[in-house]
Amino acid sequence: MTEEQNKPLRVAVFGLDDRSRTAMDKVFQGPGSGDYLLADEASARISIVDMDGAGAKDLWNDYCARFPDRPAIVLSVRDLGIENAVWLRKPVRIDDLLQALREAVEGEPAQPAAQEAAATAPKRRAAPSTRAVTLAMEKRQAAGYDSAVPDIPDVNMSDPEQVRQLFYAQEEYVGGAVIQIARQCLEDQVAREITCWNGRIAILPLVRQVVTDLPDTRLKQFGLIRFAGLDAPEAGVLPFEFKVRTLTAALDRAIEELGEQAERTAIESFIWKLTTWVSRGRIPVGTNLTVPVVLRRWPNMTRLLLTPNALRIAALWTAQPRSLLSTAKALHIPLSHALSFYSAAHALGLITGPKRQVDFLFQPEPVVENQRRGMFGGILSKLLHGDRAA
Repeated sequence: MTEEQNKPLRVAVFGLDDRSRTAMDKVFQGPGSGDYLLADEASARISIVDMDGAGAKDLWNDYCARFPDRPAIVLSVRDLGIENAVWLRKPVRIDDLLQALREAVEGEPAQPAAQEAAATAPKRRAAPSTRAVTLAMEKRQAAGYDSAVPDIPDVNMSDPEQVRQLFYAQEEYVGGAVIQIARQCLEDQVAREITCWNGRIAILPLVRQVVTDLPDTRLKQFGLIRFAGLDAPEAGVLPFEFKVRTLTAALDRAIEELGEQAERTAIESFIWKLTTWVSRGRIPVGTNLTVPVVLRRWPNMTRLLLTPNALRIAALWTAQPRSLLSTAKALHIPLSHALSFYSAAHALGLITGPKRQVDFLFQPEPVVENQRRGMFGGILSKLLHGDRAA
């Protein structure tokens, strides 16, 4: 093998957006470290071409015209029958991609000795900042996890009654009505005040705050008290009066009347914790347990009620689409923990389906639990931490 071939193999990518390029770069810095390098189009020795985007045919024709003798790996959800290229079905297993890169250049599979050397290579440590902060939060909060999130044992998905108990209708609860009003305030930017249970809740969207003199112990009970709804509460259903009024110019006065004991909370934090108390380890009616979900962005967990395994779930859903059932199985956690996190994140509009190009690029890696590696150690280790799977 020449000196040039001993260097990391320079790989160019075509048809990938910035997020997908970053994911590919993490693969080369992680499990492909030392062997592969994301390079510019001109200096690369091999190319990876995504053929599922708009104008894919023109992209391929242009590539062939510019680099007629360069090996290529084609990524697509189906075999397009392209000659002189290696096809990999999306989403791609990382091991299959690295193996295809080796074979495309060397013309033969990697030798067992090389595979053994890769498996025994020193493992790179995870970035200490993210891991340290996560572990610190987990240790600090674990003893005080909210009892509203139960540790429901394994659910028999073939038992209709057990499955039914996984769902709830938010509008049936007083807490759900309060959440509905808070979200309406954010939507129309109109401040409102709720009077109930000898207390008041002022929702102020312009400053994105909720001011209330009701303690959390009472707000938490809103997740247990049912009533018919805001439009026509049934007589005798509620043990207290529930009234809503619009606040106009008298915002300062309304806040002042709440007194010095009133607590100020960010609206997002208020919606999150109230949803947690209403859901109690369940998900909204109509949610599909088997459809993969993605987090639009990482929640600011330092300002939110930290529920069991929330940080691990967030890390998983940010990296790769996972269904609720798959999440519980992959992380070896009670399903109720995943359902609780989903409900709260969904209430803030943080949940979406797998729509990004990167969501379909790689198959989710198995989550490997290990005490030394801690919370983030097993979450997509190849992509995030550069470990080589044994």
